[in-house]
Amino acid sequence: MLDKVLRMKKEITELCDREEYLYDDEYEHLNRLKEEYESLLPQLSDNDKKIIDEEFSKWYEKYIYFEAVGNIRLPEG
Repeated sequence: MLDKVLRMKKEITELCDREEYLYDDEYEHLNRLKEEYESLLPQLSDNDKKIIDEEFSKWYEKYIYFEAVGNIRLPEG
């Protein structure tokens, strides 16, 4: 269940980052993911939540780096 919650948290983050550009079906998918994530969270122990937060932090650091570096445009010429 840890892997599922972690995957959901990552997907929610990615979708929320581009929320204003989502199609209706993607927006509905995001809302369903949020609801399911919120329903699963209370079932986790504190240790499980800590593990998820640590793994998410590692992933998020790489995600932010890629988003920042991947969107930088080099000067032309």
